[in-house]
Amino acid sequence: MTNIIGTIGNDTLIGGEGNNILVGDTGSDYLDVNSSTGNNLLDGGDGNDTLSALGDYNVVSGNNTLNGGAGNDTLSADSSAGDNLLDGGNGNDFLSVSGGYYNPEVSGNNTLNGGAGNDTLRAFYSTGENFLDGGDDNDYLNVNLANGNNTLNGGLGDDSLSANISKGNNLLDGGDGNDTLSASDFEGYRFDNTSGKNTLNGGAGDDYLNVNYSRGANLLNGGDGNDTLSASTYDYGYGGRFYTTTGNNTLNGGAGGDNLNVDYSSGANLLNGDDGNDTLSASGYEYDEQGEFGKGVYRRTLGNNTLNGGAGADNLIVDYSTGTNLLDGGDGNDTLSAYSALGNNTLYGGLGNDIITGGFGNDTLYGGDGTDTFTFNSYNQGVDSLYDFNATDELIQVSATGFGGNLATPSLFASQFTIGTSATAIAQRFIYDNITGGLFFDQDGSASAFTQVKFAQLSAGLSLTNNNFVVV
Repeated sequence: MTNIIGTIGNDTLIGGEGNNILVGDTGSDYLDVNSSTGNNLLDGGDGNDTLSALGDYNVVSGNNTLNGGAGNDTLSADSSAGDNLLDGGNGNDFLSVSGGYYNPEVSGNNTLNGGAGNDTLRAFYSTGENFLDGGDDNDYLNVNLANGNNTLNGGLGDDSLSANISKGNNLLDGGDGNDTLSASDFEGYRFDNTSGKNTLNGGAGDDYLNVNYSRGANLLNGGDGNDTLSASTYDYGYGGRFYTTTGNNTLNGGAGGDNLNVDYSSGANLLNGDDGNDTLSASGYEYDEQGEFGKGVYRRTLGNNTLNGGAGADNLIVDYSTGTNLLDGGDGNDTLSAYSALGNNTLYGGLGNDIITGGFGNDTLYGGDGTDTFTFNSYNQGVDSLYDFNATDELIQVSATGFGGNLATPSLFASQFTIGTSATAIAQRFIYDNITGGLFFDQDGSASAFTQVKFAQLSAGLSLTNNNFVVV
């Protein structure tokens, strides 16, 4: 064992293979125990203190502890197999325990108690547990390509946890400030499986949870501020593969304008926007094989999704999805869209003047209070039920291209609408059965080449006229 008690000033100890202790007192103290197999302690006191316990061809097998006090303290234990603790106190503290070329993984548990200051814990290729208690200021935990569980208690400040291509569970308690947790399946040019659970408790501030391509269950409690959850899947063309986000994702946005994106995901997602003008998307898209939009190849969101907009003018989207989705706009003038969605979806507009679009399924549409517009892109995309349509001031918007029949923007002519069970004139296109509430479309009116198609179900006995229609 090597044991040295230093004095005020800058002390240096080059340790041996056994246990090494340097008590440094005030000053910038340095303990070098590279390739050591023993347990090492640097009690540095105030000042910028450094403990170096690096492995090279050999693994550093002992436990390493640095009690730094005030100042910028550094513990480097790359290729370490032991537990590493940096109690840094105030100052910008740094703990590095990454794997190396000869020893690619580090197996011990790593803890940094940083205090005030910008603190960093870096643990690439770590298989142990990593914990950073950063305190106030901007703290950073980088555990890309790691297998253990990782926790960052950030406190006040802009905190970041990067755990791309990780296998463990990741938790960021960010506190106030703009906090970021990234646990994607993509790192540099490498794809792999990010399989753990990821949780970001953001507090006040603009918080960002990026879990694209992940397989785990993800939770963002954003609190106040403009928060973003990205749990999407994209095709970047790597070997022609399409990487899917498979876990269940939950976002509670809190006050602020939140952006919640789980496009192409196959899990069941719950997105609560709360107050603010929120955009909640659980959509797929239509591509061609070269990646261009709108070319007939569908990448669909597979799970059942619930999107609650809350107060504010919200945009809720489940276009090109396959599941059974529930969209509730809440208060405000909301846009709810299930365009080209295959499932039987339920869309509630809530209070406000809402725009509501169903998909290919038999959807249930509620406008709620306010003057609402129900949009239809074609006559052959299922039969949607409009449960509270008010013929006094609400609108049915139809696509001239999707419906055909020589419709012209922006209005429907009186001659193109009739009440009854079928068209009685060639010009008539829309037929409302006021006994059953069925709404039909006929491309050629009373001619026989086209058989009328029911595309919506309204209440019976409405005073519906051509003025309830708008053509786009």
